[in-house]
Amino acid sequence: MKPLLRNILGFSAAALLIAGTQVATSCLKGREPVLACETTLIHYTDSLRFISEDEIRFIIDKADGIPVGKRLEDIGLEKIETALEASGVVCNAEAWVTGDGRLHVRVSQRTPVLKLVDGGREFFVDATGFEFPMQESFHGEVPQISCKAGCGEERNLELLEFISALRKSPFWPLGISDIEQSGDGEVTFRCGDRPEKFIFGKAAGPFDVRIDKLALYLDTIVPSLEDGKTYKTVNLKYDGQIVCK
Repeated sequence: MKPLLRNILGFSAAALLIAGTQVATSCLKGREPVLACETTLIHYTDSLRFISEDEIRFIIDKADGIPVGKRLEDIGLEKIETALEASGVVCNAEAWVTGDGRLHVRVSQRTPVLKLVDGGREFFVDATGFEFPMQESFHGEVPQISCKAGCGEERNLELLEFISALRKSPFWPLGISDIEQSGDGEVTFRCGDRPEKFIFGKAAGPFDVRIDKLALYLDTIVPSLEDGKTYKTVNLKYDGQIVCK
């Protein structure tokens, strides 16, 4: 073979080898490594521990199977979020995976703002009116209302507005106790160490007029009573009058 032709063929073979290597390398770079889940990390957004890490892991396993060993892309993130939020105490759940083989789950728990006692049933209510089971791990103080008007988000929201109005009044520091809601939706309570039961009427607003009448009674009527005289009930619900019995 002539030297010139040999050199041309040699250069061509080398070029083909280099091109083939580049194509193979390019193909390998374009492939994503298949990663399996190695562990699950639980993140809390608050200090409440109504639901433990073990309970969260149990819900995850029940909703989508055990994640460890499963391909990351096969983990049902929405299933996990939906199942956790259906637990009652979780108001928001987020699940995501990272390239290091980890499943992350972040939970936000419902904060009790009201305790309702409905017959033999006791439960908490959060700021949205959602009812969820009592939690033994919760040691904070929230207002308690005994109710006979039935349960429901609309009724709960009215009671939350009622409590909010009382919190803003000057009487809240005195202590509002024995709050009850009757079957027809009317609310009664006691104020401080006063013996009277105050009949507030429906829990729905507006509240200002009735709170002003409570102030009028405590600041004006009570000081004018004869020594030792008290009333059993003070009705604040009627327009333009305070009915004392």
